[in-house]
Amino acid sequence: MLELKEGILFYIKHLYTIDLVFILLVLFVFVCFLLFVVMLHEKPIWASFVLFLSLIICPVFAYFGYKFIDDKVRHRILTVIDNNFYDSSNLAIDLSIENKSKYDFSYCKIIAKLYKTDDSNLSTLDKYKQKYIPFRLKSKILENNLTKNEVQEHRINFENVSTDENLTIRLDSRCF
Repeated sequence: MLELKEGILFYIKHLYTIDLVFILLVLFVFVCFLLFVVMLHEKPIWASFVLFLSLIICPVFAYFGYKFIDDKVRHRILTVIDNNFYDSSNLAIDLSIENKSKYDFSYCKIIAKLYKTDDSNLSTLDKYKQKYIPFRLKSKILENNLTKNEVQEHRINFENVSTDENLTIRLDSRCF
């Protein structure tokens, strides 16, 4: 419960005004669906269908809307500069992050994910697992602010990674 409270307080502190307006828009759309369901109280099949539809549409709208706002308002570019093995089982990923937005970032978290490359002998379910679920994940919180048009270089180290495996590296970030 404490983690939920801290997470909500973190987002309230760091979200921009457009994010809060978008949250209110999603809630407004959901309430409109609910009002429509109430108006359809004499037709329970239609009301159930509209309720089911609203429970699908609103989360999808929230997810893609947040992703759109994040790409447009907090635009940043993450690139892998180099990745090397050292000490025979440690992987070092050198990366750069560039702030392309109109705002300075006071908080930035970079997440590096390692995925195993597809193996043709795997079942379909295991292929999807390899493609979408990372087998190693590590994050780094930037200590300094990231100002407009600034580029910073960082390193993320993974320990005990086999050099025999074919790996795919994907980077993600959350900046506010």
